[in-house]
Amino acid sequence: MQKGNDHSSDVALPAQVRAARALLGWTWTDLSAASGLTVRTIAAVELADGGYNWRTVAVIRSAIEMAGVEFIRGEGGEPLVRLQKSRPMTGAQVREARRLLGMSGTRLNALADLPAGTVESFERTGRVRCPIAIDPTADRFTAIRETLEAAGIEFIEQDEEGTGVRLRSDGT
Repeated sequence: MQKGNDHSSDVALPAQVRAARALLGWTWTDLSAASGLTVRTIAAVELADGGYNWRTVAVIRSAIEMAGVEFIRGEGGEPLVRLQKSRPMTGAQVREARRLLGMSGTRLNALADLPAGTVESFERTGRVRCPIAIDPTADRFTAIRETLEAAGIEFIEQDEEGTGVRLRSDGT
């Protein structure tokens, strides 16, 4: 179905991309802006009957996940999407977490085992880009969050005052 290795469990199927866009109320243009891919590329993936590039689909999936949709499997293993229970972290939260920890973007990239510039790009754009030379199935977003949490950061979910971060008070 896809070019290259079988990464079907790691990427999104065209039907999932369409369903995710519907949940978000996004057009192809919206997804193009969020992913950095062209509208033509988005359309080609969604209309594909197989033969699409799994790296491209991984970039699309990352953009959709950053917008608050998760890709899941149903009880029968069928690919589904649903809105995440909580909003993902923002670039501003990562920047503030690094400030609280006195940690550079370069250091966070190294601790999270990410390519150079990943954290800085996320802070600027709100997207975790998947360079073609790097395995796009790796969950860079989770790597950033888990690394910051391991260093003592607590993410504050959206409330009437917005989102935020703080140092954990439990000493861990």
